[in-house]
Parts: sequence; structure tokens; C-alpha cells
Amino acid sequence: MILSEAVIDALSYFLLYPCEKSIYGATGGGLSLEQLALICKFLKQHPKIQRVLIITDNDKGGDRLSDKIQSAIKQSDFCGQITRHSPDVRGHDWNDVLMGNRIS
Repeated sequence: MILSEAVIDALSYFLLYPCEKSIYGATGGGLSLEQLALICKFLKQHPKIQRVLIITDNDKGGDRLSDKIQSAIKQSDFCGQITRHSPDVRGHDWNDVLMGNRIS
């Protein structure tokens, strides 16, 4: 399962790192308690998911969002791996990375 802040970042990430067997989701930038509950419920309903990859922006907002998601998932019954993959450049999101790669 791959979780991003914005749909455009999930699509950009897929173009950069195609993985057709993954499930993608986006929080829409913010993160409510209801969204956290839905993420945890989804993981419980799909026990074959072994890894959650959080692909938030490389900024303070992305740091906070990633921390909230990781904390909620760790408190649930999820037994898989939780990791974060963000762009190398501080302040960038995955669409920035994709557009930079297209220009090169």
C-alpha cells in the first residue's frame, strides 16, 4: 500500500517507480481522524498487505503527516513494514521530481 498527500504525487510516484501490484491512496493534503481510522480498517480487512510505503513531501507538513500515519498504523494490528520514501530535496514532492526528470 502506497500513501501520498495528493493524488498527483501518487500518480507521479507511479510513473517514477511503477509497481502494478500496489494499492495507492492519498489523504488530500490533510489528515482527519476518520481518514486514519479508514486506513487502519483497510489494512485489517486486507491482511495480505505486508508493507505500507508513505510517500509524503519532503517538508514539515510531510514529516507531520508521515508521523501521524505511522503512529496510527503502529497502534493498529498491522504486523507489516512501514517505511517512508520522500524526495531527496527538501521542499520537493514527487511531482516536482517527475517534472524535473522530464526536463532533463
